[in-house]
Amino acid sequence: MHYSIWMAMFGFALSMSISPGPVNMLIIATAAQWGTRRAWAVVSGATIGFTLLLAVVGWGLAGLLQRHPLWLQTMGVVGALFIVFMAWKLISTPVLDQADGEAAHTESSEEMPGFVHGFLLQWLNPKAWIAAAAGTALFAQAAVPHALWTFIGIYFVVCYASLAVWAWAGGVLSPFLQQGQRMRGFNVLMGVLLCLTAVFMLWQQFFSA
Repeated sequence: MHYSIWMAMFGFALSMSISPGPVNMLIIATAAQWGTRRAWAVVSGATIGFTLLLAVVGWGLAGLLQRHPLWLQTMGVVGALFIVFMAWKLISTPVLDQADGEAAHTESSEEMPGFVHGFLLQWLNPKAWIAAAAGTALFAQAAVPHALWTFIGIYFVVCYASLAVWAWAGGVLSPFLQQGQRMRGFNVLMGVLLCLTAVFMLWQQFFSA
């Protein structure tokens, strides 16, 4: 039955999208400091980025990467450096206080992650490529009409909803964190977690068996 295949697609998309990772950490940090509405740009960039990645991999790019593994390794290094860059931006972003005024708000907003950051975090993450390859291998030839496009459509909806939950969580935390030291500590924590994620990615890529 088609329903069982659709539910399998849904389960795969949910497990990949809702689990913690660099994109999720960036979204919750953005929502906590700048509000849920401003985090939608990162949510949109990450969702559209991974959906396009699924389509590209489904059209055969995964095979090209398998024939040239150095490309994936290079992408892993560039991706890790980009994650560290985003961590530095989070840690170094000025923390707003109510008394800081409009000038401080403008300066901080210029540091706010946006659509492009969410998009690039997906495309420069080798684990996202591996997840895309695994998903398309599982479902691209499934016994449903237009299987690949069905999977991409389901993933888009589930990914958007899952990342929106992380944005909502950041918005819930925001009132509690709207004191200089708390927000500063939260940004440092998210930045450190992002750096650890980058190190873990490189370790898995170059040193794991």
